[in-house]
Amino acid sequence: MEVTKDGCPIVFHDNFIYTEQDGKISGKRVTDLPLDEFLSYGPQKDQDKAFEGVDALVGFNVELKFDDDLDYQEEELAGVYFLTVGGTQIHADARRNSLEEAVRLCRAGGLQGIVSEARAVFRHPSAVARVKESDLSLLTYGQLNNVPEAVYMQHLMGVDGVIVDLVQEIAEAVSEFAAVVAPEPSPEEGQAGRLGPDRAAPAKKTPNFSQREISFLLRLIPELVQ
Repeated sequence: MEVTKDGCPIVFHDNFIYTEQDGKISGKRVTDLPLDEFLSYGPQKDQDKAFEGVDALVGFNVELKFDDDLDYQEEELAGVYFLTVGGTQIHADARRNSLEEAVRLCRAGGLQGIVSEARAVFRHPSAVARVKESDLSLLTYGQLNNVPEAVYMQHLMGVDGVIVDLVQEIAEAVSEFAAVVAPEPSPEEGQAGRLGPDRAAPAKKTPNFSQREISFLLRLIPELVQ
C-alpha cells in the first residue's frame, strides 16, 4: 500500500512504476504521481476499488510501503506491524536496518509487532527475546520460510508466525516435526486417569530432529549468520 502525490492510498508493491514509449523504458516514483496519472498506466487500482466486492469477513494483510526519499512521522497505530529486512540489506532509513531499531519504532509508535526477514532472526536470535520483552509479536517472511526445518527452528525460538508460499506443504511438514507420541500408560496410570482430573497426565516426549534434519541445520545456520 502506498500513497499518491495527492494523498490517495493505492495498491502497488514497488516504489517506481515503469512504462515503455517509443521503445524506451522509463520509471516514475509512485509518490510523485497524482492518482489520475497513476491509474492511466494500466490496470492499477486505488484502495477502494481493490476492496470492492470482497466479503466483509475476509481479512487483509496490508503492507504500507516506506520510500527512502520521504520523511515519515511516527504515529500511534494500533494493530499495525512494522516490516523490516532486519539488516540483511541496508537502507537509507536507519529504522529499517536492524531488529533493535524495529523494536524502538514499534514501542514509540504503539505498533503491535514486527514482520522481519527470516534471515535476520537467524543471524540475531537473541533479538527474539527482546521483541518478546517489549510485548510485541514477531512474524517472519522470506524464501527460508519455504524450508520446513527453518520454520520449525523459528517455532522453537519463539517466533509467533511465518508468511510462506507453500502453506499446506509447510504446515504438514512442521506438524510432523512437532508431533509427539505420548507413552503407553501403565495400568496404574490408566487407573489414575480414571480417578479424577487432579492426577497428572503423562509427560510428553521432547520433539527430536532426525540425523538428516540435524545435518541440514548444521549446514544451513552458518550460511545465515555470515
